[in-house]
Amino acid sequence: MPIIFGYGSLINPRSAEKTLGRSLCRHQMGCATLDGYLRSWTAPDNVKLQTSVDAQVQPCEALFLDLTAHRGKSCRGVAIEVCERELRMLDTREQGYERCAIELQCGTGDPLAAYAYIIPEAEKIHRGVILARYKQMIDEALQDYPSDFAQRFWQDTLPAANPVIEGEYVFMHRAQNKAAGRRLY
Repeated sequence: MPIIFGYGSLINPRSAEKTLGRSLCRHQMGCATLDGYLRSWTAPDNVKLQTSVDAQVQPCEALFLDLTAHRGKSCRGVAIEVCERELRMLDTREQGYERCAIELQCGTGDPLAAYAYIIPEAEKIHRGVILARYKQMIDEALQDYPSDFAQRFWQDTLPAANPVIEGEYVFMHRAQNKAAGRRLY
């Protein structure tokens, strides 16, 4: 069965469950390390954002976490075993990303063949907003991981000076919302 490397919202079991359509126990999301990459805020996606200030829904260009090649560095995340149907649902959810073959370190054993969703280099964007709700979903999940994993998580992420915006969001594409378990307004 295929293995997916989750390094953003997929580290949150509730978020992953919405796409996979099944419950996940914490032990089904093993800590893993991807060598040669850091997380970056370079995955663009257009969303509809509803802020609590005016309750209006506005289109917005948001940035999500991505992986950027960085020699000599490594990135922490989770390894999740999925079936082919779940892999197709993840392909829909991770629209805009390319599913790439990688090798993960999961302890002291041999590298594990897996997939990671990565934005192609030519399509990485640095402008846009960071969604507070997206970051909060990750921070909430980090509380359930070992302390060394949680401490290194944001250290493995390249800094971004983009504004962080509060509010609820949905993706512009209906199929992507369905695969991510996001409700339309």
